[in-house]
Amino acid sequence: MVIPPLPDDTIIDILEYLQDDRGSLYNCLFINRFWCQRVVRLLWRQPFYIPIERCSSLLHTYFMCFNDEEQRSLIPFNIALQSYKQPMFLYSSYLAELDSFFIDRAIIYFLYKEESPRYFIHVSEGVNFIYDHSQTEDYYRIRQLTSTFWHMLLRSCVKVNYLGLGSLDREPIHYTDVPQIFLNSKSIFSHIKKLYLNPLMSQNSITFLKHVPSICSNIRKLVFHELKIHTNDYPQIIINIIKAQPKIEDLDFLSFKKYESLYISLHNISINHLDCLVNFANRCTTLREVGLEDIQDQSQYNNEKLDVIDKLRQLNIKIVPFY
Repeated sequence: MVIPPLPDDTIIDILEYLQDDRGSLYNCLFINRFWCQRVVRLLWRQPFYIPIERCSSLLHTYFMCFNDEEQRSLIPFNIALQSYKQPMFLYSSYLAELDSFFIDRAIIYFLYKEESPRYFIHVSEGVNFIYDHSQTEDYYRIRQLTSTFWHMLLRSCVKVNYLGLGSLDREPIHYTDVPQIFLNSKSIFSHIKKLYLNPLMSQNSITFLKHVPSICSNIRKLVFHELKIHTNDYPQIIINIIKAQPKIEDLDFLSFKKYESLYISLHNISINHLDCLVNFANRCTTLREVGLEDIQDQSQYNNEKLDVIDKLRQLNIKIVPFY
């Protein structure tokens, strides 16, 4: 008996179910063209969450997606990429999660491991690596390749669901600022549902965050993590981002105890802690969880305030007090 082929929708449902099982997905690549096309899209949604040692081969695949202009921009910086064939798929178009920490980490690893191996020392725990960053010429090479790589991604990405702006907490990575192209690529960020913010607050980062309320209004999960504050108007930037998210479900402030001035500013303008949560819950009908972690809160945690929040929206409040 010949088994009838599965409907396309059923195949897609099966693959979506297997999306976190990369081993099974790789096996599905060889069934036929239809399966292969759908599997490639899933495999390349979030490819950067891998051990650091595998980043070079990943980048070589992405380098195939550079256009002529992007390749030429690397020549003055003596970045010699291989001669690549036209890729079978435009892999960069499938990327749905952009995380600056992992992307910048991969690029820096590639340049030091393959382009300047004499300065490379070793990999630490499969995540970070140690290198001699005393060579000033590498500053410009890293900055240029990073900028070109982001240009390629934002040029070809179709829909981004997650954006993480993080920084490598070591010198001299302060120059891995939000690329300038972020400021001109607003349309692909309109679908973001998860936003994680832990950037070094340099000028491009601040400018981009000021644009977030006007380009991102569908965020479900919003995380502010140990932000490096260099501007007095940052508390208002936080407020504007939060106010623009009517569908938010999860709001987290993590490790703000190091930034007393920001805490005071937020507290004074009533955006932080329980007083803020009561006000915020009044206007947000979808919020289900708020996390306060490692924040030194001087307000009174009393049952009356918690009861008010609970009665308003049946929220699940998670408070981790600072000790």
